[in-house]
Amino acid sequence: MPNLDFVIARKIQTLTYYLGAPLILLFFRAILPDYFDLRIIKTVMILSIAYTAVVIMAPTNIYTAINPLYQIWTIILIIYLFAMLLKIAGHKEKNSILIVLGGLIMITTVLIDTITLSPWINDSWPPLLMMIFQGDANSSTGQLIFAVLYSLLLAKNFSESLEYRTSMGEKLSEINDHLDDLVATRTRELTTANQKVEQQNFELEQINHELQRLSLRDPLTELWNRRKYDETIVLEWQRCLRQQRPISLLFIDVDYFKNYNDLYGHVAGDATLIKIGDTLRTALSRPTDMVVRYGGEEFIVLLSEIKKDEAIKNANRLRKKIEALAILHEGSIIKNCITISIGVATLLPDHHCHHEDLVKIADKALYLAKSTGRNQVVYLDK
Repeated sequence: MPNLDFVIARKIQTLTYYLGAPLILLFFRAILPDYFDLRIIKTVMILSIAYTAVVIMAPTNIYTAINPLYQIWTIILIIYLFAMLLKIAGHKEKNSILIVLGGLIMITTVLIDTITLSPWINDSWPPLLMMIFQGDANSSTGQLIFAVLYSLLLAKNFSESLEYRTSMGEKLSEINDHLDDLVATRTRELTTANQKVEQQNFELEQINHELQRLSLRDPLTELWNRRKYDETIVLEWQRCLRQQRPISLLFIDVDYFKNYNDLYGHVAGDATLIKIGDTLRTALSRPTDMVVRYGGEEFIVLLSEIKKDEAIKNANRLRKKIEALAILHEGSIIKNCITISIGVATLLPDHHCHHEDLVKIADKALYLAKSTGRNQVVYLDK
């Protein structure tokens, strides 16, 4: 372009230099963002834009005068880029060899051109250095080498991607060919696994039911235990409180049972307690009636919606049934067979009393029955 104005040509040449540095850094940060600080990139961009504005707006002699300052700044950037490339090489980033090699060649040629175009070079330099810094187009060659190496890297990545895609396609095709068999196999495996899980859940549910039963049953007599009684009395008390129905409790104790154990042994004592428990349970006909082994030789019978007279009647009937078992007891002072004493209490639940009062009153009645002769039923009001 022989007719191009010198000033314009000079400005274009200078602008390509001023804009080249930030563009190269932006390129490296785009492909390796973890190694190039964004704050440094922004600083480079601001200075480059400022120098570009000077070149566009100022006369040639002004931006030519400040050109050495930008050359120094360029050398600093070259050192920074060189340090980052060494850091990348040290970390052995994947596919970084070609990028590092091309980058080092490029910054070396840029550095040569920067020095060549600077005012620092003169005839006093050694001939070898003068030969190195005699041309000002080395950076173009460096950029070409970098572009070729980076193109090789892109081709390598594309080839690997193509090979991976081909391999995955072959695997997918193989899977599709055997998909029906695979689905059938997986279905059978899932069916078997689900059956095992269902069986295990069923067995676990049975175990939980058994544990629940054992936790609420007396292991000797199979009657309800004290824990079950504590749960039931609260519910029955609240129900009778809402419906204003009476609730009765029979507190039973086997007479002279310690003497029986001492005379016949604990094995015979356990067998006797089992018989007494069975008798008490079968003697009560209502499903709401509850027989509890309260502890040792003590039993409780909970009778919901039963008034005083009927509770006393039931107590005497139970006492007679136990006596009718005719279990020999030569250690008894009152009779030569097993007998029981029963304390009876009946309450109409209200907000001024509690279910604990029921067992306390029945316990007092039982104590009175034992202290006044045993083998009898005693009723106490609150």
